[in-house]
Amino acid sequence: MSITVNGVPYSLTHLQTQTYNKVAMENWRKELFHKPVVVMYSCHCFSTGEKAGIPFIPAPGALIMDGSRRRQFDLHRYQHSLILPNVMHDLLHSPHALVWDTGYGNRHYSQLIWSPNRQDATAYYIFMRANKEQASGQQKMIKLVIESAYPIQAPNPYPAQKKMLTMRVWLGKTWEGK
Repeated sequence: MSITVNGVPYSLTHLQTQTYNKVAMENWRKELFHKPVVVMYSCHCFSTGEKAGIPFIPAPGALIMDGSRRRQFDLHRYQHSLILPNVMHDLLHSPHALVWDTGYGNRHYSQLIWSPNRQDATAYYIFMRANKEQASGQQKMIKLVIESAYPIQAPNPYPAQKKMLTMRVWLGKTWEGK
């Protein structure tokens, strides 16, 4: 799985769906249980999109379609996306990892990372949505979609940090439908 931008191929194999058969979750009684989680990544992890009021003219050969929406390959987002599978693995297996409600029905997680070609750390945000699903003939699971991931730098605003939960509690609430 790869894309070609201006004749340069970029592998997307690191963003293939990941399946974790036993992820620790916590219910409202603080009881620990384990359920499967499938992690999927959107093209927003390696592309940028149109913004209201700003003309959108994608660079030649860099156009990526997301359904009917136009996006543009972003080398910096792509470079950062290379760490996403490891970050998600650690996030799903840490009893203390915190996620915040964005106010838009999803959650975000952030951590400081060293940016490619920079000498300083930057805040890298991962926006995700979780749903309990059951495919035909399959067992129930949590489908965790990484909706977007990028470093936030001035003048862009930081996302709202409303209700904070551990990842385990958020997944447990999602599993129990709360």
